[in-house]
Amino acid sequence: MEEQPVLSDAPSSGEASHQGFAPCISGEYVEFGPGMVGAIDAGQDVAFSQGTVAALAVGRDMVFSKGSVTVTSVGRDLTLTQGGSLLMSVGGDVSIHQGGAWLLHASGGAHMDQGGSGVIIAPQVAATRSRIGVLIAGKADLSEDSRVMFSTPQAVAFGAAFGAVFGLIAWLFRRR
Repeated sequence: MEEQPVLSDAPSSGEASHQGFAPCISGEYVEFGPGMVGAIDAGQDVAFSQGTVAALAVGRDMVFSKGSVTVTSVGRDLTLTQGGSLLMSVGGDVSIHQGGAWLLHASGGAHMDQGGSGVIIAPQVAATRSRIGVLIAGKADLSEDSRVMFSTPQAVAFGAAFGAVFGLIAWLFRRR
């Protein structure tokens, strides 16, 4: 007999496989898609395709394609293909192909191919045919056809200049 997905607000163990709409899916190993879900809470791994998730928490690894997640938290590694996330925090490595995140923080390395991000914070970043707004990285390997608006030194200089200008303006208004 096929095991039914867990659809509740309380976490449970085992596997959960679901498509359609659900307020919450939880389990050790979760497969989801296509469909929409409010939250996914997985103790181990998640495979997610062709869907939308508001909040996602994964204990280990996640494979994600053709979908969107508002807030993503992954314990180890994340592989994303043709999808995106507003906020993404990953404990290990991130690999993105034709996708992106507005804010991406990776404790390991980040590899992006034909993707984009507003802000990437990672120890190592490799980007091919990608666009990045602000890049804060210990080491960056960018192909010639990748573009970064602000790298680490430029972001620090911009922040210092921004702070100095607005500090001066605030000081002038307090004198009145």
